[in-house]
Amino acid sequence: MNTVCLVSGKQGKKVVDAITRIIPVDCIVGSMTIGDIVNVPNLEQALARLPKGNRIVCFLSSSRSIEKDVLMALRSGAHVLSRGIPTKSLKDFESLITTAQQEKVVFHCGGVYAHTNANARMIEASADPNFGRPVFLRATVDGGVANLVEIWWALSNALNQALALIRSKPTQLHVTANSHSRVLHGVITISCENRASAQISAIKAGAPEGDFLFLGTGGMLTYAAGNNRTVSFGPNGEQVNHLSTSNGEPEWLRWFVEQIGSNPNLKGQPPLDIASTFNLLRALRKSQRAKETITVPLH
Repeated sequence: MNTVCLVSGKQGKKVVDAITRIIPVDCIVGSMTIGDIVNVPNLEQALARLPKGNRIVCFLSSSRSIEKDVLMALRSGAHVLSRGIPTKSLKDFESLITTAQQEKVVFHCGGVYAHTNANARMIEASADPNFGRPVFLRATVDGGVANLVEIWWALSNALNQALALIRSKPTQLHVTANSHSRVLHGVITISCENRASAQISAIKAGAPEGDFLFLGTGGMLTYAAGNNRTVSFGPNGEQVNHLSTSNGEPEWLRWFVEQIGSNPNLKGQPPLDIASTFNLLRALRKSQRAKETITVPLH
């Protein structure tokens, strides 16, 4: 039997409430109140009250102590699911992977987007022969509280989503970071082997799944999170597909819980190549300081 602890951070109550509607949650770290679920002030107390066994700790957003807390959870023998990468260096991340292997627990990062209805519909529609060859993708995604780590997380996930839709490897990747009044905005531009390109922006006031426009040689797909629908334009005219939900976190966590139960040897690797992901972080930092566009090394 799995026991689940949520570390909500600054994640919205709507997301946490949606998770608790489909997954039994034993406690929430933080001050958020959801029904009769127990609140605890810190992870140490949460781990002390959870029974030994298949314990799962899910980190929904970043905080100043997330790396320390992830390490604490892994060392306690808990499986860890993190919305983003919890360290700011490749060396520290590899240390967490080693700890997970030593404790024989699962450590998995990222991939929320893969469990959204919008992503499933976009992939299905873009695979239609009428859509043709990918040409251009534009996306605006939620950068959380818009600090460096949140913007990095958002761009990393959105980049992986874009490449899954474009179905090609990147040949060039450029990053621009602009800050104003302590709020950071990040933009990446991508060129791919199949000659498709993309531009992705992460901003503070975004939406759970973001806004997408995807152009093919035979049609166009759009998605606006506020409308909860995808719209296809092609030879058959406009086709509207209404979506039932706007958050991927509940299905993402349910997938992880099921994987723990059915496949204890699941490898906890983030969806992006980890070296390239940290190259993206370094480029964001450099762009913010130098106030210029930075080219990200690709492997």
